[in-house]
Amino acid sequence: MKAMLLPLLAAAILAPTAAHAQQSLTFMTKAYPVSSGGRNIACGLEFEAGVSDRVYRQGELSAIAGSLYFYGYKGDQVQPFIGLKLVVRDRDAAGTSLTPNAPAQISIFGKDGKSLASGYYGGGDGETPGSKLASFAFDQNFQSVMASISEDDRLEVAFNRKQGGTDVRIPIDLSVSEDGQPGHKGETAVRFLQCLRDLTRELQAKLK
Repeated sequence: MKAMLLPLLAAAILAPTAAHAQQSLTFMTKAYPVSSGGRNIACGLEFEAGVSDRVYRQGELSAIAGSLYFYGYKGDQVQPFIGLKLVVRDRDAAGTSLTPNAPAQISIFGKDGKSLASGYYGGGDGETPGSKLASFAFDQNFQSVMASISEDDRLEVAFNRKQGGTDVRIPIDLSVSEDGQPGHKGETAVRFLQCLRDLTRELQAKLK
């Protein structure tokens, strides 16, 4: 994958853009249920993309890998929350290597332009070099994220490189399949939303 990644990243900035616009290219997306001991406990959505960072790196390229999770449980207790992981790797000026560079803050934006930041629980650096983790409340802002996924086949992730800094916002095209092929409209979204519906029905039943 790495051998293909640098040329694909380069393709992300071929088109001219306005100042500070973030030109991006989605490489893959996939969705799946997560189980523990034979019981579904979460729904996952993974993605990989390239972005031309015009906020912090004068348009230099970065590779983004991440995952969004809806968790139904915290331990054995029914307690829905949202988990997010982003890994950022920056291409060097020579275009020959990618260096892990963990962001300071990460979030997700929904259809109405609101992010999950108001429900931020906490986070920190992940085990993967260049990664940041964050968790958020399951609240009305996640409904907006779901609307973006279901209606627009899109997920917008964001990160900054210093606390309180300007966000680099990256639209993830969910019509790109797990093998990197575009045009699979609705495929990733349907899998993620179906998992979400099944899991929330189970949670509601447990709370009765």
